[in-house]
Amino acid sequence: MNQKITTRFDHYLQLLIETPVIVHFTVLKRNITRKDGRIRVKAILIDGELLEFAEYLAFDEVEQIATYTYSFHWQDRQKQLVRRWDNTKHFPKLPYAPHHIHQGDGTVTGNPTVPSLETVLAEIEQALLKADP
Repeated sequence: MNQKITTRFDHYLQLLIETPVIVHFTVLKRNITRKDGRIRVKAILIDGELLEFAEYLAFDEVEQIATYTYSFHWQDRQKQLVRRWDNTKHFPKLPYAPHHIHQGDGTVTGNPTVPSLETVLAEIEQALLKADP
């Protein structure tokens, strides 16, 4: 098993525990080898919405952890998409491809940065806590 990837995944779980908008989460997959790791988590938010995320990490040519695939899928209680950040290569003409964001209204925009669990949780937290009277 790889200690650097293990530490990264442990950090993700700690974030989920500490984030005030997460009420429960389940680790659906967590596989770590010497060279790579996969994680998939389903989290229930304070208002009954859902965040499901998955990442595939591996070491790049200079032995640094690199995120090769990711998806952060946020949906409301009616199972309608609120937002999804991913790097699936199905929009090659977008700026910053393959990184993009699906909006709840069906639009897709390029994303100039690779999102992290921290940034996605911060965005969700801001939206949910702002909506809370």
